[in-house]
Amino acid sequence: MATEFTTTESNLAAGSATPTLGHLPFTGLRADEGVAVWSPPEVSGDWAEQCIVGREFGNAAVDYIRASGDHALLSAVVRAIADRGTFTGVEAGFFSRVSISLAQSA
Repeated sequence: MATEFTTTESNLAAGSATPTLGHLPFTGLRADEGVAVWSPPEVSGDWAEQCIVGREFGNAAVDYIRASGDHALLSAVVRAIADRGTFTGVEAGFFSRVSISLAQSA
């Protein structure tokens, strides 16, 4: 699967300002025009391919949190996933990457 996402870190390295929450690859707009914090595109493929995409989303989330200081993002993502009631390789990869990043900063 050849899915590529530009992470916040690479955006910042390129000189762009801190991105807004709505620019993360796993967010979307709600009907009330607010940001849905966990609205990833459908990812086909097997569990491993989904995990790769999820890790890219996790990288983007960690980069965003470091750049913006918006630590509440993770709790919002957890709640949105729980409300959705589905857990795929995307979510597994996301939390894998976030937890590795947390362990590395400790």
